[in-house]
Amino acid sequence: MILHPLMSFMLAAIGVFSMNCSSDPASPEPVELTALEKKLVQSDNTFGLKLFKEIVADETGKNVFISPQSISMALGMTLNGANGETKQAMQNTLELAGLTDQQINESYESLIDLLVGLDPKVKFQIADHFFLSNSRQIIHQK
Repeated sequence: MILHPLMSFMLAAIGVFSMNCSSDPASPEPVELTALEKKLVQSDNTFGLKLFKEIVADETGKNVFISPQSISMALGMTLNGANGETKQAMQNTLELAGLTDQQINESYESLIDLLVGLDPKVKFQIADHFFLSNSRQIIHQK
């Protein structure tokens, strides 16, 4: 089944925050997440699985790779500018209902800090926007 390996990878990638994946003594130590960080990771996992299910339904027989964490982070930033019904719909879609803007923003910031500091051998960057040039090349800008 095409979903199983990708879902496992996605859950493992998001779950790496709280586990030490190597017996190498130089590996980063496990990090205990706060209750809010755990809620955010759970929300991102649920959203990511629903999103992936929708995408692969339209892409039958094709290999599909997405970054649910990136998508939820981008939509989480967009959520800051929403209000009313749009905000509530976004919170429900992202599985973030019941969390305040401050809780969401602080949890994302904390998880980003964890990713950046998790392993000095890993480079983690977040782009806040991309442009597509006429030559169809993606131009990254921070």
